[in-house]
Amino acid sequence: MDAIIDGGMIRLGLVGMAFLLAFGAPAVRAQTVLLTVTAGDPLPGFRQDAVAPYLAARMQATYLAGWDFAAGDVTAPDRLEWRFHPDPYAAGTVRRYFPQAQVQRLFGDRHLVSAELRLYRGGQYQTMLFGQAAIQGGASDPDLVELVKKLTQQMLAPGGALDAIEQGARP
Repeated sequence: MDAIIDGGMIRLGLVGMAFLLAFGAPAVRAQTVLLTVTAGDPLPGFRQDAVAPYLAARMQATYLAGWDFAAGDVTAPDRLEWRFHPDPYAAGTVRRYFPQAQVQRLFGDRHLVSAELRLYRGGQYQTMLFGQAAIQGGASDPDLVELVKKLTQQMLAPGGALDAIEQGARP
C-alpha cells in the first residue's frame, strides 16, 4: 500500500514538473545580483547623503531572493534610481476654520510625496514605477517603509515589472 502511494506521489511530482517546463515557471536567478541604489532628491527627515543608504537597507529588508542592494552613485550599470517629489498641499486655497498649527498638532505634520523608481540593467534603462504616500519622514516612518517595500516588490518580485519585461510582456 505504501509503495502505491509513494509511486503516485512521484508521478504527481513528475507531472507537476512537466507542467512547469511546458508552460513556464518564474525565472529563478542562479546567483545574487547586486543593484546600486541612488536617490536624486531630498526626502523629509533625512540629510541628502543619508537617503540612499536608508533606501538600500529598507530594500534589503524585503528579502527578495536573488537581489542585494547597496548605496552608490549613478555610474553603476545595474542600479535603481529613486526620485521623490513633494506633492502640492491642496488645502491652501480652501477656507480654513481652524488654525494650521492646531491641525498639524492634531493630525501630525505629514507630507504627500510621489516616488519614482527607475531600473537600469547593464547601463540601459528598463522601466519605471510610481508610488505615492503621505509620510512624516525620518527613518522610523512606517508609511515611508511601506512605500519603499511596495515599489521594490512591484519592481523585482516574481511576477513584477522586471519579470514582465524579461518575458516580453508590458509591465
